[in-house]
Amino acid sequence: MLTKNEALKAALDAHPEQRNALMKMAREHAEFAPIAKHFPDENAAVFAKETAGNYVALQSSLMGAVQNPETAGAAYDMFLSHFQVVDKDGKPVMEADGVTPKLGDDYYIIADRTIDTWIKGSMEDLRARIDANKYTSEEARERDQQRLLAYQFLSEDAGDESAAPGDELDLSDIPEDKRARIEKMQKDLKDREAALNGKSKEQQTQEQTALVQKNNQAFRSKAGAKAKAVIDSTVEAVRKAGAYVPAYLLESTDGKNPPPFVAKVMQQFQDSVMSDPKTRADLIDLELLPPTDEKVSRRVEYMDKLYQKTLPRLIKAELRAIAGKVKADVEAHTKKATSGTPTPEPRNGSAPSPSSWTVETSIKEASRLVNEKFGDRIDQSTKNMYAQAAARYLRNGQPIPWDKF
Repeated sequence: MLTKNEALKAALDAHPEQRNALMKMAREHAEFAPIAKHFPDENAAVFAKETAGNYVALQSSLMGAVQNPETAGAAYDMFLSHFQVVDKDGKPVMEADGVTPKLGDDYYIIADRTIDTWIKGSMEDLRARIDANKYTSEEARERDQQRLLAYQFLSEDAGDESAAPGDELDLSDIPEDKRARIEKMQKDLKDREAALNGKSKEQQTQEQTALVQKNNQAFRSKAGAKAKAVIDSTVEAVRKAGAYVPAYLLESTDGKNPPPFVAKVMQQFQDSVMSDPKTRADLIDLELLPPTDEKVSRRVEYMDKLYQKTLPRLIKAELRAIAGKVKADVEAHTKKATSGTPTPEPRNGSAPSPSSWTVETSIKEASRLVNEKFGDRIDQSTKNMYAQAAARYLRNGQPIPWDKF
């Protein structure tokens, strides 16, 4: 660059401190440019570093527990710490006893899956031994049958399909006195389970699903109101700054779905947010909180901060793009119109010649035409903008391209 611009080279040579600072900046940019491709900002880079460090530490701790079982407890505690629920200040949330940390739903999904796999494997081993029937004593066979029975009840409680009706323990070849005792154990366990549960597994699942859906609906409603407030305030600020924002941009085409402009901006917002790993992780953490009013409040508060940080930039960029397209369309139409024979807009018979229009009379007539054309479908600020544009066509003796408005 310096070899091609002698004046710049001479200026920098005359000021070595500024030259060194510029060279240092260029070297740093070249050094960090590849990293910037992967992280949109410093927060994302710090989050990635911390997350990778936590993962490596956990993996090392678990591998160490394999070699030294005495450290298994500490490794498991480290594993649990990744699932602890925290409040908005980052402090751990405790269970009702005030001592036990509350764990997120994601932990219980993993725990349930692990237990289900262990139960299923144990049942398969017991069934294989019972079917092989290579016991040295009847007592040993009975112990395995009792173990299988216990695993079946555990499996039923966990909702495992291996405990489906018709797949119960076969007691036909067991002596009468022992069979009666095992059958009594089965009945006692089932009665106890029914008394403890009170509700069926299906009922519990339905109630939990309904609660989650209600919680999500409350969140969407409140978060949507926050987004609308940011969009409206940003558009209003743009209008006050003198920019033209057509009213139709903020009007729904069918009265049900959001306006196309809003839908496009919100999709851009979604893409922007989900491209940041830290933000994505924060949203997942909030989603996994128990379905309470506090969860709704924390999710809405977090989304509102994202809206205020991101939406104004996206809205202004989209409005600039729309304004550029409108300008290009008008210029193209004007060029096409001027290449033909001018046709003034008629008014109560014969139209005045282009030279007879003054700025004042053209705006007055254009305002009348705009009002006739659009009525109450557009606001006054939009009418004024349309009138200014239409007046120019009148003064030039050109037809007003209403289809471009």
